[in-house]
Amino acid sequence: MGSTVPWWGAGVFTLAGAALAFLGAQWQSWRTERAQRRRLSRDQKVTAYLLLIEAGRRLAVTAVWPTDDSSVGNPEDQLDSLTGLAEQVAFYGPPRVNAAVDTLLTTAARHRDTIVGIRADSKRAHGDGIDQRLRPKYEESVTALRGAVDDFVRTCRKDLEIEGRYRSISNHKNQEKSPYNDSRAGDS
Repeated sequence: MGSTVPWWGAGVFTLAGAALAFLGAQWQSWRTERAQRRRLSRDQKVTAYLLLIEAGRRLAVTAVWPTDDSSVGNPEDQLDSLTGLAEQVAFYGPPRVNAAVDTLLTTAARHRDTIVGIRADSKRAHGDGIDQRLRPKYEESVTALRGAVDDFVRTCRKDLEIEGRYRSISNHKNQEKSPYNDSRAGDS
């Protein structure tokens, strides 16, 4: 009779201990699931971002006068593909990535319009070249699209928390004449 705990106290302490153990296990399980969802989401973002980047770069190098009938030379099909990939990116991307996607889509549509316009307003020049009157417009369009792709890449790198300065490897030969070179020299 020397115990100071009432007869029902042992049951309460046992239940409280079991409840704390259960809540601790649930909390750990929730954290594990959350980390796994984050990892899967990041993997899906990386895949979607890279596919959209590649589609944008492919459209930028589309020949005005293709040498065959493949869809590689069809800017309409390429823009449709780019738009489909942009929808995937918009699903995973935060607002700043989606803003970069909007800019990329607008620039890509202008580039498609430039190619279609050149095809409608001129004829194939010597060596499948572009009419000299329209070449500056085309080159400006290509530069703008490459710049929009590079801006998208920079935004994605920030979203994925990738450290270091980004330098476009696929456009390195055009860096000297790109208007995007000076204004973004400090970007990481």
